[in-house]
Amino acid sequence: MSRFNQTGGIHILQRMYGCELRDDDTTAGYMQYGYDGREFLSLDTQRWIWIPTMNEAQISTQRWNSPEVREGERDKNYLKNQCLEELKQFIEYGRKDLERRVRPEVKVWGRRQSDDMTRLQCLVYGFHPDLWM
Repeated sequence: MSRFNQTGGIHILQRMYGCELRDDDTTAGYMQYGYDGREFLSLDTQRWIWIPTMNEAQISTQRWNSPEVREGERDKNYLKNQCLEELKQFIEYGRKDLERRVRPEVKVWGRRQSDDMTRLQCLVYGFHPDLWM
């Protein structure tokens, strides 16, 4: 908060990260932080170092990239190993539902408008997997 000249109040620090396992077995990952809804710093997944995305992130970036801390190397290990293993496990847990095929129900009806046009409406039900799980 001091880097933003803030002495109090409610502030939000967010971390967003994830990994991808593509159909061709290639992988990718990302990790980034935000502060009060703005990008703060992000992980360069080519060099495995943290990049500041605003001036206030310089101190954190220098500390995390220092030879003593090497935070990017730890994050690399997580994204390339543990994250992918967890992703594979979650895919396996949900495989039955993810691969299930359900024919959706479609309803179409028309209503004649005052300008002698017919307005059609279409509703589709029963998508799977259910988006409201």
